[in-house]
Amino acid sequence: MLYTDHFPPVIPEPLRGVLTTRLPIDSDVDAVARLVEADKRRCNPAATVGREGLRSRLVGPRSWSRRQVVVVAANADGSPAEGADPVGWVALEDRAAGRVNLVWVLPETLPHRDALAASLSAWADAVAGAFARHRKVDASVINDGCNALDEDRKRLMTKAGYMKVRTWLDMERPVTAEEATTTPGPRDGVSLDVSWGW
Repeated sequence: MLYTDHFPPVIPEPLRGVLTTRLPIDSDVDAVARLVEADKRRCNPAATVGREGLRSRLVGPRSWSRRQVVVVAANADGSPAEGADPVGWVALEDRAAGRVNLVWVLPETLPHRDALAASLSAWADAVAGAFARHRKVDASVINDGCNALDEDRKRLMTKAGYMKVRTWLDMERPVTAEEATTTPGPRDGVSLDVSWGW
């Protein structure tokens, strides 16, 4: 049985009976990884997505602090088509009081993509609001982690009513297994957050 969220996103009219949403399941991992990789490669051709890290976010222990749905093909009655691979994904993580992380991917080839993005953004707002109420704060910053080169994502976020309120430098570099024993540890007072890597 596929469980459904208690308030799923509203599918815009042109896509009702064509697409729907449901909660992610284990068999979605590879399809979502391909979607995320393709999306990231629009700005970084070498981008990769670790399947096990993604599995943890979709259906494993790291999914427990997230509200998320995958977008899939629908049957005529609007129910999810059995065995259909996801064609989109949106996830929100209750990161901290006043901070929600948003991850989403909708390929540019999806029909009525702007309308679908607006609908999923409205759902994201509702989820972020629920997180804020639970945390007893009046508002939350929704961090979408947008690549500075991603004009398409900026366009969709702006169209949905979002605005940039903060930016920070995100640095990455490849590492080798030997570095676990050859690299000095951080100086006193410095900590590393390696939890967000794909």
